[in-house]
Amino acid sequence: SSSSRIAVTLSGNTLVVSDTEQERCQILIFERNSAGAWIQQIDIASFIKQACPGFISTTGLSLNGNTLAVGGGITKSTYVFARDAVGLWTLEANLTHVDTVNTDWVGFTVSLHGDVLAISVEGDDDKGLNAGAVYMYTRANKTWTKSANLTHVD
Repeated sequence: SSSSRIAVTLSGNTLVVSDTEQERCQILIFERNSAGAWIQQIDIASFIKQACPGFISTTGLSLNGNTLAVGGGITKSTYVFARDAVGLWTLEANLTHVDTVNTDWVGFTVSLHGDVLAISVEGDDDKGLNAGAVYMYTRANKTWTKSANLTHVD
């Protein structure tokens, strides 16, 4: 039997919970209502089901207001979701990291603040064997652009 890795992130009255065990592969978004009860809104994993096997033990989550970043592990992608004015979540960006190799784990941790996103790349070898890196992205007009590749400094 396989095991799951649960990740959570909370911003205001929105909670995101992922269970990335291969048979389930859920990324659930809950909203707290005025009575204080948490109500499930959507399972956004349905947007990226083809990536689920790569999520096992590797999904980082970061929620900031109406934006959610989901790390993609061995899929070499990071997914960014946005909530619109009526509360619907859609896939805003699939950030594919073509400069990684099969042994790199992308997005085990992600951190989102406003229009800035940091993505861990465990196993990156640019500054030595498995030294790691952090990829920085910025958003302008719903477009995410890689702005820096932070690596170990000697």
